[in-house]
Amino acid sequence: MANLIIKKTLASIDMPSTLEPKGLSATDGKQPDGLSYLSWKDGKNLIWDFTTSCNLAPSNISSSLKGPGEVAAEREKSKFKKYSNLMNNYFFTPIASETFGAWGPQSLSFLTDLGKELIAHTGEKRSKFFLFQKLGICIQRGNAASVLSSLPAGEKLDEVFQLC
Repeated sequence: MANLIIKKTLASIDMPSTLEPKGLSATDGKQPDGLSYLSWKDGKNLIWDFTTSCNLAPSNISSSLKGPGEVAAEREKSKFKKYSNLMNNYFFTPIASETFGAWGPQSLSFLTDLGKELIAHTGEKRSKFFLFQKLGICIQRGNAASVLSSLPAGEKLDEVFQLC
């Protein structure tokens, strides 16, 4: 869903793109989440890969303790390594968030730039805010889906809703 939000936002600034492009790398078959058809920066087409990491996963606890955005920053680094062979021909950006809402520094920079482009193209001063809001809602829906999928079959959260 988040990739569709990025794709639609790019379309709003006259930057058509495709999701899950095939054939970018003949050697290793790596497939980022999206590819723009037009150049984004430095004459290169944009490719992106979106990821959300759980702050409370045992493998992320030490990074989470350092502060907000640290887990996302580590995921950005791993994405840069994963797609390093594509960076000569494409402008790659990871889009990494944490389940509690923090963004990695590269992600925040890209989304801020995208939001500014959106404001420039649409004239709507709140469009950057709306972009972050849509992505935040998408992450929270993913969180809810994760929690609900961990429940035994047929069990509901009725007691939680009765508290309200």
